[in-house]
Amino acid sequence: MSRRPGAVLALLAFAQLIISLDCNIVYVALPDIGRELGFGAQSLQWVVSAYAVAFGGALLGTTC
Repeated sequence: MSRRPGAVLALLAFAQLIISLDCNIVYVALPDIGRELGFGAQSLQWVVSAYAVAFGGALLGTTC
């Protein structure tokens, strides 16, 4: 079966765009998260780390 490299590249680029947008949404929401939950700057870093770990785990779970 032959694959079209242009279509594969476009799909990978689109997937990377979605992942980048998803991470940016978390960063944009950080001030609201901190204000609503009463988190300081150190706690907000934990929010970002927890999101990244959960998102990475979800990506690994979909490939297995």
